[in-house]
Amino acid sequence: MGAGPGSEGKSGGRLNYLRVRNWDKFQQYKDRGPKWIKLYRDLIRNYSWTSLDDASRGHLISIWLLAAELGNKIPYDAAWIAKQISAFKKIDLKQLVTAGFLDPYETVQNCTDDKEQPYETVPRERVEKSREEEIREETEFRATQDLFSEFWEAYPRKVGRAAAARVWKKLNPDADLAALIVAAVHRQRTCRDWLRDGGQFIPHPTTWLNAGRWDDEVRDERESQVIEIEQARRIAFGGNS
Repeated sequence: MGAGPGSEGKSGGRLNYLRVRNWDKFQQYKDRGPKWIKLYRDLIRNYSWTSLDDASRGHLISIWLLAAELGNKIPYDAAWIAKQISAFKKIDLKQLVTAGFLDPYETVQNCTDDKEQPYETVPRERVEKSREEEIREETEFRATQDLFSEFWEAYPRKVGRAAAARVWKKLNPDADLAALIVAAVHRQRTCRDWLRDGGQFIPHPTTWLNAGRWDDEVRDERESQVIEIEQARRIAFGGNS
């Protein structure tokens, strides 16, 4: 496995580690060091997963394998982890923690024998609160994912889904705003600019979301045709209706 972790995972007498969230729930092994890990199919529908960039998704799977080997106790040291999983791109541990896939924690070194103590410096009430927050966050993630899926289904230009998902997550619309956004998509997809030349002028969904384009005022194609016909009649008849 190579040399031990560097100073990044140390803070005074404390040692910083990472663990995979819900590891015992999803990787139900009686013995440590399994030869394989479970990878669930619905992961591709997980909002947090789709919000990660490609490199981070690959790093996370490798970190899961590392967690299986280390008993879900991984030194909080990006450089050391990179060596263990043979990563060529920089590992963004902060992104994986923020997305809820990894949890940081600390252990304390014993001052007498300089051995790591087998307990964590996290009070029980914080652990239980963390579980409640985890359930709440998972519920919110699923709701946000469902709302984004509705938007993506409605939007006619299917490019850059992962980037659009990240913008949607940052926007974090509630159900009312999401309904407004989807309604705007249905309205704008009938306008002349979006229909012209096979839809090549439809904005990228990421651009459209970033610019708040759901507030644009547009007329649908049929209304535009009626207005143009009326204008042509007025010109032809010298301004008389």
